[in-house]
Amino acid sequence: MTKVKLGLAVAVAALLTLPAGALAGADQDSIHLCVKKENPDKGRTRAIPLNKDCKGGEKSIVITSGADGPAGPTGPQGATGATGATGATGNKGATGASPTGPTGATGPTGGKGATGPDGARGPTGATGPTGPTGPSKTGNTGNTGATGPTGPTGATGPSGPTGPTGGTGATGPTGDTGDIGDIGQPGSGGATGPTGNTGAQRTGATGPTGPTGPTGPSTVTVATATSSAGVASAQVNCPSGIATDGGGSASGGQDIQRSVPTTGGVASTSGQTPNGWLASVPAASIGTDTVTVYAVCAS
Repeated sequence: MTKVKLGLAVAVAALLTLPAGALAGADQDSIHLCVKKENPDKGRTRAIPLNKDCKGGEKSIVITSGADGPAGPTGPQGATGATGATGATGNKGATGASPTGPTGATGPTGGKGATGPDGARGPTGATGPTGPTGPSKTGNTGNTGATGPTGPTGATGPSGPTGPTGGTGATGPTGDTGDIGDIGQPGSGGATGPTGNTGAQRTGATGPTGPTGPTGPSTVTVATATSSAGVASAQVNCPSGIATDGGGSASGGQDIQRSVPTTGGVASTSGQTPNGWLASVPAASIGTDTVTVYAVCAS
């Protein structure tokens, strides 16, 4: 394999994660590496040809040779190194010629030797005998402690049994009379009863002539009125005289539910003389339709 001149780490970092097609300018001494980015085997590296692409999940790195860059600035001075060990004693020199020369100067004292390693730890001593039991004496009773805080409220207990049924209460006052309800639909005709026995035939005596009846009306007219759209009832008053009959109809063909004579605009009661008429349909069926009422007026 061709040896690659790595240089500084900065040169390598500049070549990380090259885009597709960026390898075309690499020289023949370059190395194309693929580094796995995720576990498992994160950091696993493999070399591939320069003209191939790394797999998905791998980082592409190209290391190339090149000229040395300019020298960086001088770094700070390092700390003073430790004193070196004392050198070995030199061989004894040859004896000089007489007369004996002067004694040489005393050489420098050698540095202190390094501390030796700690000795091995001795074995653990045997366990000593158990000491005698001390005297037993009960102390005085202590003062009563302060009352502790109130504990949390307990859970709600089960419901008690149902009590006996109370006596029947007094009857309340009679309520006000409600409004007159709508007239119900006519009931279906009952079955025809059996024919009764023929009664005894007897002609009675002719009764006396009755009194002359009141004079009938001289004029009969019809008055009508139509409700607004969506209103389920209509009411009309006779211009004069009394209402002898009446009725109504709905624009949507709904059945008339209520058709009654009125006195003063409200349903007539027993003994009153009617002077108008009211007709209505069920409110739920009116929609946007109208109701027309008519009254037969006599005067």
